[in-house]
Amino acid sequence: MRTALFPLITATWMVACGPTYPVDDRVTQPPPQGDTVRLPDADRPVDRGISVDADLSDEIDARVLRYLKTTRVAGAALAVVKDGEVLHTAGYGWADVDDEAALTAQTPVLLASISKTFVGITAMQLLEEGSLQLEERVDAFTGFAVDHPTSDAPITLRHALTHEASLLDTSMFYGQFVAGDATVSMRDYVEGYVTPGGDFWRDDNFFEYAPGEEAFYSNVSAGLAAVAVEHVAGMDFREVVRTRIQDVADMPNTGFLLADLPQPPSLGYSVDGRDHITWEPFGYPNMADGLMRSSADDMGRYLAAFQRGDFLDPDAIDQMLAPQTIDPPQDDAQGLMWSTRERRSRTLAGHSGFHWGAVTEMWFDRETGAGYVLALNTNVRDLEFPKRMALETDLLAFAESR
Repeated sequence: MRTALFPLITATWMVACGPTYPVDDRVTQPPPQGDTVRLPDADRPVDRGISVDADLSDEIDARVLRYLKTTRVAGAALAVVKDGEVLHTAGYGWADVDDEAALTAQTPVLLASISKTFVGITAMQLLEEGSLQLEERVDAFTGFAVDHPTSDAPITLRHALTHEASLLDTSMFYGQFVAGDATVSMRDYVEGYVTPGGDFWRDDNFFEYAPGEEAFYSNVSAGLAAVAVEHVAGMDFREVVRTRIQDVADMPNTGFLLADLPQPPSLGYSVDGRDHITWEPFGYPNMADGLMRSSADDMGRYLAAFQRGDFLDPDAIDQMLAPQTIDPPQDDAQGLMWSTRERRSRTLAGHSGFHWGAVTEMWFDRETGAGYVLALNTNVRDLEFPKRMALETDLLAFAESR
């Protein structure tokens, strides 16, 4: 029996909300924490990037600044698109509060689980080319065995792309955060996670139920799918994304590793009373699930290029976005790494993300073509959630007004 997997959480998120499934807190460690800082008294700076209509951009800027001020978010990157055209991009507030360094339209910001959309696109590209098959065992494409420890049922590529691989994110996932980039490769990490006796093995890395019986959100599952992509493509997953997505959409300020970025990324923050905790740039081996950093300009071009079909044919897009695991559909329906969501009579496609120092949303209306990417560099209180939803509704309305 397939079951719904989706709480609102769609990435590693253990600061304000806490985990939504079993984690051994004794060995779970957050990324390196920096100084405690206080937001400057000055108005938040605005760095406008792409703009096709100055009056529209003025309205968007005013709306975003009002949201940031009322929620105490330090900084944000925003892109608004419609029908494959970038209407507006901008950076708001501060990338580094202590130095009062502005977050610009070119500043890389942590995307959290929006990163998984890159896994979905590259997997679908290889499916279109015939190099991958959804119903084939995933280990036909990884170069190492991937077997459920107590079930003979195969783990397929579809299972990995839809969180049905029976994988659980244990402390062997949550305990791997380091300052800077991780030194363990994603491939070595995933192999060590799924292999009994491996370097990252725990007896409970898999659920007891068989693959395909239930869907449960797993970041390691996304890493497993990404390893299949890179193994079949014959190059590191970062290079797959660079050549097949970043170069196509012109995304120079985007990368999974800090070493890949041409400039320092935004720092991350969490509200702590009147102050903000700083999260220094961090890494972990399973990078494909949530470590992509990108700028407002780059993400605007990314979403617009996706809408235009620059990465995938229309039939492949339909297949990737089609609900795979939820019957009947609920608020978020899982596609192949992407999701769809019903909101106020709209059907939106995209993904959301949460991380230490990151709250991100990327959605577009498949009927009207209106869409946005919003990347906040601050974790705020749960009470602020309705304010963000109101902002996102307004962003769609701004796009639809064109």
